[in-house]
Amino acid sequence: MVIRVGLEEWGPRLQEDAGVQQVTRNVADILRRVRPRPRSPLR
Repeated sequence: MVIRVGLEEWGPRLQEDAGVQQVTRNVADILRRVRPRPRSPLR
């Protein structure tokens, strides 16, 4: 399986952008073969 996400400066945006946080968690869920679900932002 290949998941390609194109976003400049992913690391810095992961700290402050709830959308980037959700996409990151969704990708991790897909790789773990569990259904992605909405979550609160990382803190």
